Amino acid sequence: MKNLKNIVLFTIISLLLFCGCSQENKSASDTVNPQDGKSVSEQQETIVDSEKAAENVTDKMSLLEAVGEGHVYLTFPNFDELSVGEIRDGQSNKSVLFDAQGMVHHLFEDGSRVVSGYYNGMCLLSNGMMATEDGTQLLVSWLPENEKIIRFAKDEEGVLLWSIKREDGIDGTKVTFTARKMDSSICFQCDTTQPEFSELNPNDLYETLVNAGYDMNAEGISTPFIYCGGTLYRVRGWNGYVFINIANGKLHYISEFNACQIRMENGVMFQTAPSIRVLDDDFNELPEWKSIKSQRSGTPVLAEGLIYLDARRDTGEFEKYPSGFYDIHLNCIIDLSQYNIQPVTTDEPRFMNGYAALQMLNPDGVPFWGIIRKDGTWSVEPQKGTIKSIYPTKDGLLVTVSQENDYYTTINQVGQNLSDVETFVFDGVNGYWNSAYEIYNESLYATINGEIVRIDKNGSAEFLC
Repeated sequence: MKNLKNIVLFTIISLLLFCGCSQENKSASDTVNPQDGKSVSEQQETIVDSEKAAENVTDKMSLLEAVGEGHVYLTFPNFDELSVGEIRDGQSNKSVLFDAQGMVHHLFEDGSRVVSGYYNGMCLLSNGMMATEDGTQLLVSWLPENEKIIRFAKDEEGVLLWSIKREDGIDGTKVTFTARKMDSSICFQCDTTQPEFSELNPNDLYETLVNAGYDMNAEGISTPFIYCGGTLYRVRGWNGYVFINIANGKLHYISEFNACQIRMENGVMFQTAPSIRVLDDDFNELPEWKSIKSQRSGTPVLAEGLIYLDARRDTGEFEKYPSGFYDIHLNCIIDLSQYNIQPVTTDEPRFMNGYAALQMLNPDGVPFWGIIRKDGTWSVEPQKGTIKSIYPTKDGLLVTVSQENDYYTTINQVGQNLSDVETFVFDGVNGYWNSAYEIYNESLYATINGEIVRIDKNGSAEFLC
């Protein structure tokens, strides 16, 4: 085998919200092994950083050896410490911890599935236990026994461990959500007695979250608790959604019928169903967006201060906002009305590192693509082909394009062809970076055709297996 505060963005669904910060001063490293009673502080030799991981690898197998005749997929990248992958060989799926050099630090047995990234020397398993670099299973001693972990990840506020607790009384059931930092201090807490949860059944909500199987990597609407970017999280119940913003401690409820998916950038929220609304982080609507409706089926996304729109206002003068990139105040920054812009799968164009890849059709329906800069000039002139996937790099982007006869090429933001990954297609659903990736030490790590690849800033590629 070769080797994303002052305004918050909403897209097909609706809104955000979260809570402040209180402090509990407890011991930082009280995670305990239930089998031998050792604390994490007594096992610090098992916690590695990227420099240590690069040393002493002579006794470790390579990712190539571990994969054998199977395939490996990057699931939770964190190359500052260790990344998590999944090896599939047709008969079983195994989680694996490996470093940026492609050396395996632990290969888990079947049944011990890793469901989080590896942070602060540990990762979360599907059985609710933590595991260290060598696979040793641990319990978090400062987490009360009646709380269950629902998320362990590194987000904008750092590494947070989210848990839920239920309390049953004759007057009803209460479910409490808590986010803690790894020194055990509480960063955020809310519960279902707050009015935003009034439409959700606490018992059903708890059972759904506990039985979700720690599905933390998916961003689909079916996932009951997800990270939406920035300081925004979403809890899903049977009748709707509660958005939580840890930056200002606010919550907001959205009914099932008005919410689907959310994007957030710099405190700006966009809701695109049934019409586009833009709200600040206090959930006040920006008046300039009143009655704006998109003319398209794709999901507009605010990125780098610009959003692609082809829209109109359904009141007043019925103003039109033709195809182009607009700022948050609906000023047209880049006019694209002369082109027939198409979504990439269901994704509308967006900027990444100052560049946007555009899918277009000529007047006769022939697909063309190109890349523009934020000043509206072409970085790559329109040419025939269909965009399959778009990934960010440190300074730009990579576009995989299907040419005639289903021949694939991968091209960077200035038109350089990456010959090392010719004929290969990035894994995940076609569109914008649907599978896990990470930019580390100026290189992009991602999965291509069931193999993990490192692409440096000059465009050369090296497969880790």
